[in-house]
Amino acid sequence: MGRVWIAAVVLIVLSVVFGAVALAALTENLPRNRWVGVRTAKSLGSAQNFAMVNKVAAPMVLVGALSWLLGGLAALRLDGVAGVVIIVLAAIAGVLLITIGAQTATQVADALPDDIGMCGSSCGSCSIAGSCDHAVH
Repeated sequence: MGRVWIAAVVLIVLSVVFGAVALAALTENLPRNRWVGVRTAKSLGSAQNFAMVNKVAAPMVLVGALSWLLGGLAALRLDGVAGVVIIVLAAIAGVLLITIGAQTATQVADALPDDIGMCGSSCGSCSIAGSCDHAVH
């Protein structure tokens, strides 16, 4: 079987990790964090933004992870050149699919409105958020 099994196992492990992150994002259970998910200035602006943007990316990430899983499992069954070809094709397909999902989600994040303050009006400053309450003039 040679060293193809090492690459196959790496693809399978990556598929499990990326698949778990995608499932968490799809079910809106992926918290804002420093390590995984689509992290742009706007997606990190709020928990709601982060959940929505990552939910957009999740289906393509799942398909990419599935590509890695199937490629890794197939490569474990094959030997020599066929195993290497499967590994290379599955790796490329997975990266392309995940990249498409991340790019689409980044475009969604870029389309989000700019943050205009805690009170949701034109205050623009946390220090005057209390003045956004209904004031009597």
